[in-house]
Amino acid sequence: KILAEETGQADTAYSIDQLLRLKKYHDLFLPALNEYSYLLGLLCLNMIKMINPGMLILSGSVIENSPYILDRVKQVIREGSADIPFSNTTLVAGKLAEEAGLRGAIAMALQVIFESEMASAKQERRRK
Repeated sequence: KILAEETGQADTAYSIDQLLRLKKYHDLFLPALNEYSYLLGLLCLNMIKMINPGMLILSGSVIENSPYILDRVKQVIREGSADIPFSNTTLVAGKLAEEAGLRGAIAMALQVIFESEMASAKQERRRK
């Protein structure tokens, strides 16, 4: 409601970057963005510590439309991993948007199909 009055546009969805440009209202939403970024950063940091992936891809409309949150997540990871000796993990925002889930499911199905065929072929070779 406050933003609608400020901009003169009712029922408009605002991107996070648009909200960040309205500095007058930072105290309304910036604490929530910072907490979200911090918690997401901790989740990513724990994943990095456990499996040390070469790349983490964060997907979803919030991440894909807000460089602010991605930068804050990277900052949390940098601060939390300063004393840990492991390879650097690249953190990027996904570009597939709504197709990510479908493509991921297809990739997993293909992986299962081809892994089972490869395992069968290996067992055949061992028997010979």
